[in-house]
Amino acid sequence: MMKIMFQRNFLIIYLLAGIYTSTISMTLYGIGTWDSSLIKDTVVWFLFAAFPMMYGSARSKDLGKYFTHTLKSLLTVTVVLEFLMALHTFSFWIELLIVPFSLFLVALTTFAKQKPEYHRVQLLLEWFGIILGMAMVIAEFSYVIDHFNEFARVAYLKQFFLPIELSIMFIPFLYGLVTYMRFQETFVVLSLRFRDNPHLAYTKGLILWEFYNNLKGLQRWRQYIFRIHPKTKAEIRNSIKEIQQLQRTEKNPPIISLSDGWSPYLAKDFLKNIGLHTDHYMHYYDDEWGVTSNNLHLSEDLLANDVNYTINGNRQAATLLKLRLIVFNLNKKANAHEQFLYYVNCLWTKIFSEMVTEDIEMAILDSKNFKYVKMGYTIQVEFESFNTSLKGYELEFKIIHPKHKVSE
Repeated sequence: MMKIMFQRNFLIIYLLAGIYTSTISMTLYGIGTWDSSLIKDTVVWFLFAAFPMMYGSARSKDLGKYFTHTLKSLLTVTVVLEFLMALHTFSFWIELLIVPFSLFLVALTTFAKQKPEYHRVQLLLEWFGIILGMAMVIAEFSYVIDHFNEFARVAYLKQFFLPIELSIMFIPFLYGLVTYMRFQETFVVLSLRFRDNPHLAYTKGLILWEFYNNLKGLQRWRQYIFRIHPKTKAEIRNSIKEIQQLQRTEKNPPIISLSDGWSPYLAKDFLKNIGLHTDHYMHYYDDEWGVTSNNLHLSEDLLANDVNYTINGNRQAATLLKLRLIVFNLNKKANAHEQFLYYVNCLWTKIFSEMVTEDIEMAILDSKNFKYVKMGYTIQVEFESFNTSLKGYELEFKIIHPKHKVSE
C-alpha cells in the first residue's frame, strides 16, 4: 500500500496538488482572507482533507454527487461545533475526567449492542451519552457567548472559513485530476483493444473532443466498444453518437405505451428504494437490451445469499422483469426465501397494485416451478440447482410482457 502511494506518478500528483493549494492560499491572501498565521491550518487541511478528497473523487462513480456531498458536509452544524470545541478546552482536571469516562461509555455501549438481552441498557447508555454531549455543547456555547468579543475577531473568522474556502476552490483541481485519470485509463484500454487498428490516434483525439466534459459518457462508450467492435472511422464516430443519443434520451425519456412494454428508464428503478440499484439501460447485441442491478447480500455472512434485479427488452421498451435469488448458505435458505418474497411483492405491487397470490407465495417459499398468465402477462417461478460442490441453487421470479421476444 505504502509503495503504491509513493510511486512516481502519485508523487507528481501530490506536488501538483501542493502547488495548486499554494496558489489558492496566495489568492486568498490577495483578497485578505489568508495570512501567515494560517500556514499550520492550511497544512493540516492539505494532509487531512485534500488527500482524502483526492482519493475519494478518484474512486467515485458520480463526481457530481461526490462534490455535492463534500460541500454539504462542509456546511453542517457539525463543522461549527467542531470549530467551537477546538477553540476552547475545559480545565485540565475536567478533561482528565471526560476523556476516560467517554471511552468507557463508548466501550459499554458497543458491548451492549452485541447482546440482545442488554438492549435496554444500550438505550440507557446512548441517552446518557446524548445528555453528556448536549451538556458539553451548551457549556461551549455559554463560554463563546460570554467571550463573544474575543471570538468575533477577524483572526478567528479567517480560521473558521479557511477549510471551507480551500475545499471549494480545490474542486476544479479534483475535476481536472479525475478527468486526466479517466482518459488515461481509456487510452490504455484503447491501446490494447485497437492495437492493430490504424485509427488509434484518431480515436483518442475524437473522444477527447467529444467527452472532455462528459466522463459518464466516456465510461459508457468504453464499455460499449467491447460489444460492437468498431473498426472504421465511421463506426467509431457512430459509436460515440450512439452513447450521446442515449444520454439525451435518458434526460427526457419518451412515453411508452403499456401495450409495448414498460419504459426501461422507469422500470430499471422500480426497486431502487429497497437497495436494488441498476446502472444505465444498455445495448447487448442485435435488438437485445437490458441491465442488471447490484447483488444485494441478504446477510453479513462470508457466504451470503444474494438477490438481484434484471430488466430485458428492446431499444424502446423493457419486456421482461426478473428477480433472482442466489442461495449459497443453505442454513439460511428459509430466511432468504422470506426476504426474496418481500422483493417479489414490491415488484408485483409496482405492476399490478396488489399483493402476490397465494400460489406464487407458496412456489417461492417451497422452491417450486410455477407458471400462469395474468392479464396477458406470463408469470414464472423457476428453480435451478448448481452443479457444483457448493450445492446451492437459484430461484427466479419473472413477469414477462406479451411483446417479449425470447432469444434463440
